[in-house]
Amino acid sequence: MGEILRAIRCPNCNGIIKLDFDNIINYCPYCASQLTINTSLVKDILIEKEKTKQILGRAELQFQEKKLEAKKESLHMLFWVIFIIVSFILMILGGLLEAL
Repeated sequence: MGEILRAIRCPNCNGIIKLDFDNIINYCPYCASQLTINTSLVKDILIEKEKTKQILGRAELQFQEKKLEAKKESLHMLFWVIFIIVSFILMILGGLLEAL
C-alpha cells in the first residue's frame, strides 16, 4: 500500500475510505464500491505539498537565524553596558584613592 494522504467518505455507504494514491482504483472496505482517483491531480497535490513543506522549512530557518542575530545583538549591548558601568566604578574608585 502506498502513501495514505487522506481519508474520504464513500459516496455509496458513507463509510471512510483511506485513499491509496499509488493505486488509481480504491475500494470502500464496507460496501466494496469502486472509487477512481485522478493520479495526475494527486501528483500535483503531492508536489505542492512538498513545495509548501520546503518553503515553511526555509521560513523557519530564516526566523531562527534572525532570532539568533537578535540575541547576539542583545548580548553585545549588554557587554557594553557592563563595560561602561565597570569603567565608571573604576573611575570613582581611582578618584577616591587619589583623594586619600
